[in-house]
Amino acid sequence: MQKQTGSFYEQLLVQTRPTREDFLAIPLIASALAGQVNQELYLRYLEQAYHHVKHTCPLLGMVHVLEGMSVQLATQAAGAIAANLAVSSEAGFSYLRSHGDLDKGHVKMFENLVNGIQEPAHHACIVDMADIIYRLFGEVFRALDGGSHAVGEVA
Repeated sequence: MQKQTGSFYEQLLVQTRPTREDFLAIPLIASALAGQVNQELYLRYLEQAYHHVKHTCPLLGMVHVLEGMSVQLATQAAGAIAANLAVSSEAGFSYLRSHGDLDKGHVKMFENLVNGIQEPAHHACIVDMADIIYRLFGEVFRALDGGSHAVGEVA
């Protein structure tokens, strides 16, 4: 068995790379970043985001995915979608903008927290949960793009 080097957070990034890349390859993500999302689709996203924050519970694995993706994508998506809709980026985009900026501190806090976890079995659980959350969060975007699921149906 090969000994892993680096902090656990760095290992988590390496081990979840395939599911993170799968998430980033979702066509709707690319469309949002290119500003090709209409108001109806953006509002459906906000409904799903609210539902998942209110009703999902595996918080530690979820923080890595949601906060990490928000730092990477939210601010850029807010600007692109606002430009496409020809509205001020401040009008109706506070959710995306605030998460894109505020979550940087949350990601650092998460990194420090998981780096303090020493038990390999706990590491494995966190990696598994992060992979699951990447897939589930990805399904939210896939469902929105198809428009076939109601709020709360993708969980």
